[in-house]
Amino acid sequence: MSLVPIDDALLRLLSGIKPLGSADVPIERSIGRVLARPVYARYDHPRADNSAMDGFALRSEDGTIPRKLVGQSAAGHPAIPALQTGEAMRIFTGGLIPEGADAVLIQENAQWDSSMCQPEQPAQPGDHIRRRAEDFAEGDLLIGPGYPLRSMDLAFVAGQGLSDVTVFQRPSVIIIATGDELVAPGIPLQRGQIHESNSFMIAAQVEEAGGEIVERILIGDDREATQRALQQSAARADLVIFCGGASVGDHDHVVDCLQEHTAGKLHFYKVKMKPGKPVAAAQTKQTTILCLPGNPASSAVAFEQFVRPCIRTFQGDLRPHRRLESRPLAKALKGRSNRCRFLRARYQDDGRVCALEKQSSGMLSSLIAIDGFIMIPANCGPFKEGDSVAFQAFGDAGHHQPPEAQWNALFP
Repeated sequence: MSLVPIDDALLRLLSGIKPLGSADVPIERSIGRVLARPVYARYDHPRADNSAMDGFALRSEDGTIPRKLVGQSAAGHPAIPALQTGEAMRIFTGGLIPEGADAVLIQENAQWDSSMCQPEQPAQPGDHIRRRAEDFAEGDLLIGPGYPLRSMDLAFVAGQGLSDVTVFQRPSVIIIATGDELVAPGIPLQRGQIHESNSFMIAAQVEEAGGEIVERILIGDDREATQRALQQSAARADLVIFCGGASVGDHDHVVDCLQEHTAGKLHFYKVKMKPGKPVAAAQTKQTTILCLPGNPASSAVAFEQFVRPCIRTFQGDLRPHRRLESRPLAKALKGRSNRCRFLRARYQDDGRVCALEKQSSGMLSSLIAIDGFIMIPANCGPFKEGDSVAFQAFGDAGHHQPPEAQWNALFP
């Protein structure tokens, strides 16, 4: 069986996933949620001409003649009188511009007392005035559907008087860890056993991506137990993730059970990437199923390339993939591979990236405090210190293209 390129595998996987339904949520609980309905401006912003500075509202045509002060205008406390020739009004940032005024003279350019203002230089029409609707006008599209809400976006939403927004629902996820050698944390180890850890990492990644964990299940390398867990979980969740059991050993039953469960209709099995080659995916009528490798680093890489885009697509995110950025290397990278490589790496203080020395897929320590993956396409390399490489950083920014397409755009 030939290995499937990453982007081809993603196309097969994501083409079968549709956004879930929508729900209204309070804006204080909407951070990170993906908009299902656009947000339009209900008001002009600013709603009226107002001052950008502390100073004096006046008529610019009066030049530098002394002005009589006639009240003041502050944010939330607009003045009523209209200005006449030879008059000025004390104004503060955000205060509405009174009728008759066409400029604001900043206070640093004037001398004044309680009754008079003496400009030290003339003001020009429009000086330091924020015009009505110069930011956006009533009816303008503020935030479109398919966009994950961030903290600063909430200012737009609240500023329009909205208390709720319509967002896509989060997918329900069941994680199944497999392996006779696995025992839960807190249980003393016997000879040949290890503590199960992948499901905790995957569960955290699921929640970071916006999924909702229904259950974490631990089973042994048993065919009947695997079939039972698959059937029961597929009936209860939008997404089922297997950790381990995706290889071809005598004790690996997940892929065989998945083929039986879907009548052999897998999206793909085995991807042209390193680490993380033994990845499988399939789709039932209502559930997406992904099988990840058991080695921790392989599982982490496979999650970021396949599971995360899957979860984001369920939520209607138009940019479901991790973003690649061009970064200089802090240290040379030797060799090349016929598979796309993802090297665990960290930022340096000068902005360069450095791959960790330990890249074995079974090494837990290689996942500690990394900032992302250096992505090297198949048959590329070696690279010298200072060469630019593609870095898949962990962060909020997404991208609409899968990783290999992004690499081609960065390095045409």
